[in-house]
Amino acid sequence: MVFGCEVIIPMQAVTRRPKCSEGDIEYEEHVTTLQPKFHQILEVARQNLKVVVSYQKKHYDTTSK
Repeated sequence: MVFGCEVIIPMQAVTRRPKCSEGDIEYEEHVTTLQPKFHQILEVARQNLKVVVSYQKKHYDTTSK
């Protein structure tokens, strides 16, 4: 119990991971295939954040006077 509440733990932490079947890829392979996708997602998020920040600055500057 934490702060009077029962802690909910994901099943993967409670039980052991099942063995991989022949068609499954290993964690290392999975991570290496996902890394380029994560880098691309991060770049898109940064570009979107730049657009939003510039819009918010422009809006703040025009309405704060």
